[in-house]
Amino acid sequence: MNVKKGYGLLALGICLCARVYAVRELILPSGYPEPGTYVKVYGSVRGFGFADSRQIYGVRDNYAAILPRPIEWSGPVNNPSENQRRVDLNACPQMGLSFLDSRLGVKFGTDVTPTWRGDGVIEGDFLGISNETQEHPFAFKLRYATVMLEHGPNLLLLGQFLHPMTLLDCYPHVVSSNRGAPFDIQAFAPQFRYVYTHEQFFRVLVTLCMQQGFASPGPLGPSPRYMQWVCAPAVDMQLHINSGRLLWGGGVDIKAIRPRIRTGGKNQDGDTVIVSQTDEMVVSPITMLFGSWTDEKASLRIKGFYAYNSPEQAILGGYGVCSEDKITGVREYVQLKAMGAWIDTDYKINKNWLVGGFFAAAKYLGGSCDFLRYPVTEDSPYPFKIYDTGYPLQIPVSCTFRVAPRVVWRGGPVEISGEVEVTEAMYSFDGALGTYEQNTSVVPNQMVTNTRCTLFISYTF
Repeated sequence: MNVKKGYGLLALGICLCARVYAVRELILPSGYPEPGTYVKVYGSVRGFGFADSRQIYGVRDNYAAILPRPIEWSGPVNNPSENQRRVDLNACPQMGLSFLDSRLGVKFGTDVTPTWRGDGVIEGDFLGISNETQEHPFAFKLRYATVMLEHGPNLLLLGQFLHPMTLLDCYPHVVSSNRGAPFDIQAFAPQFRYVYTHEQFFRVLVTLCMQQGFASPGPLGPSPRYMQWVCAPAVDMQLHINSGRLLWGGGVDIKAIRPRIRTGGKNQDGDTVIVSQTDEMVVSPITMLFGSWTDEKASLRIKGFYAYNSPEQAILGGYGVCSEDKITGVREYVQLKAMGAWIDTDYKINKNWLVGGFFAAAKYLGGSCDFLRYPVTEDSPYPFKIYDTGYPLQIPVSCTFRVAPRVVWRGGPVEISGEVEVTEAMYSFDGALGTYEQNTSVVPNQMVTNTRCTLFISYTF
């Protein structure tokens, strides 16, 4: 199987400056502080050149690097006399060039009534909907399809937009196209969002959203069906407080999925179970805190999360089977937790040049009960049924770290920037197979590092 299938859900978002009205400014076109009726076509030609020191888990032909691949030894495994001749098959550099992240969009708006303002945006890129030579690899992919209605301090947003936990007000300004994954919560989602702003001092955000494209893994692979079967959206609530140059706050997001709506197949003993309806459900929260400070010369952003079962958000974690009725096949699940934090900073040298850096860490925390052990077969080489970030493969990451300094030159519509991104990950692998412990922990037996050098150039119109 291709590991990239599992990371197809990680096709990532965008990098924008932190502002108090970031959502509003994204939708409204620049140069229209008080727009009337308008239609504006915009876009950007965006090119990435990259070079990696080893093979990686990545997205869209390795356009976005997520994690370095673990060590995979060549040659005989149990012959000590031959061990010195073995080499790490993934310790092979690579490079590439891509313009698929070029974007095209339309912004539009009008006065709906004398007191209500309506604006919208439709935007897409050319990253496609799948990896390599699969179906529609270079299709025009929708990013935003959003309508915003504004009335005084009230703002209603409806359509496909960034997941509410993906904050435009506190976002890594990295050059790399991974946008900080797997250290930051990232996804697009169809949603209904209400924002109340009190005299620019604080904001309350309430969002109802579903999954589409960025979907939870499960027995059918990554799919939005698991949330659709619940018949309830995810609920997100946040409070943002603006203290002059400092914007800070936090939030909680709760979603529910049903991995199956009927039983079937074989149980842990290899016996066939009866087919029946099941109401299996996994309810998963995410908590998040953030802060963003901006000055004339410098800016600083910091964010941390604690998440249950959120691989669709481009972070560590997932869920697995912990018990199963031998007759009916009804299962219970254990949620796999993860936590992470990052710091991102910029310093403006002059009107054209700035430097910055991204520093991040994430830790897998396991679950609260043991996995259920299943028979190992040729078709199913794993002893546990686990749906994690790397599904359909199991990629047990104990922890991971990243340091990424950057330099940026901006002149009018042109931006040229470079970045050196060093990502380190600790894995548990037995040969080519990832190995979780039955108690849901990961005992690392190898540490690998990838260094990616990125050169980015864009022209925006």
